[in-house]
Amino acid sequence: MSCHCPYLLLFAVLGWFAPGAAAEPVAAEARDNAYESGWYRDVRMAMWLWEGAKRERVEAALGRIERGTGQRRWTHLADTQIDHGPGHWTYEFVREGDRAMAARKANKQTYREAAVYYMIASYPHLREPHARAALDKAFDAYANAGELSEFEFEVWTFDVEGVSFRAFAHIPNTSGPHPVVLKTGGMDVLGIEFPALADTLVAEDIAMIAFDMPGNGNDGIVDANAHRHHAAVLERVHEDPRFDAEHIAVWSESLGGLPAVKLAVTHQDYLAAAVNSCGLLHAVHALELAPQPPDFDLESLVSAYRAGQLGDEEIVAIQEALSASPEYQAQTERFQFEVYVQRVGSPTPHVLDLASRSLPISLEQQGLLGSGIKTGVPLLTINTQSDPLVPVRDSVLATQASRRGTLMLFGDHPGHCVSRELEVPAVLAWLKPYLGR
Repeated sequence: MSCHCPYLLLFAVLGWFAPGAAAEPVAAEARDNAYESGWYRDVRMAMWLWEGAKRERVEAALGRIERGTGQRRWTHLADTQIDHGPGHWTYEFVREGDRAMAARKANKQTYREAAVYYMIASYPHLREPHARAALDKAFDAYANAGELSEFEFEVWTFDVEGVSFRAFAHIPNTSGPHPVVLKTGGMDVLGIEFPALADTLVAEDIAMIAFDMPGNGNDGIVDANAHRHHAAVLERVHEDPRFDAEHIAVWSESLGGLPAVKLAVTHQDYLAAAVNSCGLLHAVHALELAPQPPDFDLESLVSAYRAGQLGDEEIVAIQEALSASPEYQAQTERFQFEVYVQRVGSPTPHVLDLASRSLPISLEQQGLLGSGIKTGVPLLTINTQSDPLVPVRDSVLATQASRRGTLMLFGDHPGHCVSRELEVPAVLAWLKPYLGR
C-alpha cells in the first residue's frame, strides 16, 4: 500500500472495503436524515449506534427535547433550550445514561452504553457546568467498563503546560511487548468513542491508547502546538517496556488529524506509521471556507492586527465586511463554529481575533505542508472526496509530505469523515503491516 514515489492515490468506490454492503454509507459525522433540520447539533445516529447506543433510547431523548417547552436560544432549533431541566439536551441524555445503569446488572456493556449517553449529553463539550458534569460521568463509566474488560486497562493522567488530561490504555493480557495505536477523535469527538476499535485491536494483540485533543474533554486550547498532548502520550508509551517501541502508530481524525501529520514529521524516530483521517490541516484554519471580499489578504490583515496597526474603526469595518454575508451569518448558528471559536481560545467570534489565533495552526503556515517531502514515516490520509471542511488539496499536501504517503478518497461518500464501517477496515488493512501484524 505504499511506494517510493511522492504518494500513492487510491479512489475507493462505494463498498470497496465492505463488499455486499447494501446501504449507502453515511459520513461519520453526518446528520441523521430524520434530524436534518431544526437542530443545532448534528444528530449523529449512525456514529452513536456504532459506539454502543440503542436507537430507541436516543430517539426517546430526542423526542423529549423536541417537545420541551422552555425558552430556547434559537426558537427554531429544538436542542437550544436554555434552562437545565426537562427538554434540555444535557438533562435528557443524562437521564438515558442513568436509566441504562439502573436497568441492567453492572457489566462492561452496561457501562459502555451508559458512557455513550453521558458523552452525548455533554456534546459538543463546550465546558458548560452541566455538560462538564455529564462528561465526568462518561469518563467514569468508560473507566468502569475498562476495569471489567478481558484486557488490561489503565487510566493515565498527564499535565502538559498546566492542562490536565486523561488517557485510557487498553493493553492485551498476552506477553509483550505490544505494538500500540494512539487514538484520538477531533474537535468534538472524544477518545472514549472508540470502544469497538479497542476490542478489535486488542484481539490482534495491539494496544490502544485513547485520549482527547486540547480543549475537547479538558481545558486546553488548540494553537500552533496542537500536537503537544499527542507528543506527551507518545513519549510515555515509548518509554514503557510493555510496548514495542519499533511499532507505534498514531491514528487521529478531523482536528486531531493535524497532530498526526505533524508528529509524522517532528517525531519520525518514534513512529512506525501515522493515519490522518479527514484531518483539518489548512483551509479551515486559514478561513478559506468562509466567503471573503475581493482582494482579501488575511495574512496581511492578521499581521497588522497583531502589531496593533489597525485602529478601532478599521477593525469594525473589516469585521463588518467579513461577516456581512448570509453564508457567514448562517455559520454562526452552527455548533461547529462555536466549538471552533472556543477550541482556539478566542473570547468572541471576532473574525480578526479568530483568524489571528487560527491561522498559525495551519500546517501550511508552519511550513510543514506544501514545501516538499518532510518525513519517511508511512502516512495514510483517508477521507471522502467531497468533505465540506477538508478540500482535496489539503489531503494531497499531507500525502506528499511523506515519501511513503497513501491517499484514499471515497468518491461516492459525501460529508465529513468516512463512515466507521468503511474507515476502520480500510485503515486496519493498511496499518497492521507497519505494526508487525
